[in-house]
Amino acid sequence: MSRTVEEKAERLDVAQLLPDVSVAGDQAVEDRLKVRLVQVWEELRTMLGDVPRHSRQRFETVFQEEMEAVRAVRNSVAHAVPVPASELQAAVDLAEKLRLILISA
Repeated sequence: MSRTVEEKAERLDVAQLLPDVSVAGDQAVEDRLKVRLVQVWEELRTMLGDVPRHSRQRFETVFQEEMEAVRAVRNSVAHAVPVPASELQAAVDLAEKLRLILISA
């Protein structure tokens, strides 16, 4: 059974290292989350392009489900498909965690 984005974010629980972003129903907060998700996704893709092929393949194999979860939400945002604020927050958290893992590798 496929795990939700929230469950995947919990799996990589390094939330204490990330800034706390409140997920109120406020459109401005949701807009910031959308922008941040796209930014972090692009950073991830750029970072993965800069690592040796074997390292990139290993990362993508180990974190395939997490990358697909973030990509799915990012694609929804990019195509103006409504995404609940909680799912946006979870995708941003997960993307940030993946980014931290890549930085530390």
